[in-house]
Amino acid sequence: LVTGVQTCALPISSDVEVVVTITGKQETVLYDGREKTVRDYTVSSNNDLYTADDFTFNGTAEAKGTDAGEYPMGLKEADFQNTNSNFGKVKFVVNDGSLKITRRNVTLTSGSGEKV
Repeated sequence: LVTGVQTCALPISSDVEVVVTITGKQETVLYDGREKTVRDYTVSSNNDLYTADDFTFNGTAEAKGTDAGEYPMGLKEADFQNTNSNFGKVKFVVNDGSLKITRRNVTLTSGSGEKV
């Protein structure tokens, strides 16, 4: 026979490691002389209860450039910090994002064989 109700809060602590994969966005564009930018990253986790709201990011998720070449974002594991005390073991696996600007093919055509 239950004669009363008692409420208590129990932490949901887990000893199971949560693996969070951060993947920086990647973009390849053709050179046109103007600055290009790629921003942001995607988040996935091996635990559906752990989301992007459960960590902080202290960095810049951006790569930009003007000339042909590859520009990394520079994302690293140290940029991400777990803020949810319900998850004691969180590992961040980071795949850096980048911007790749490819060279534009140029064809020079002469109107004659003469040099001026």
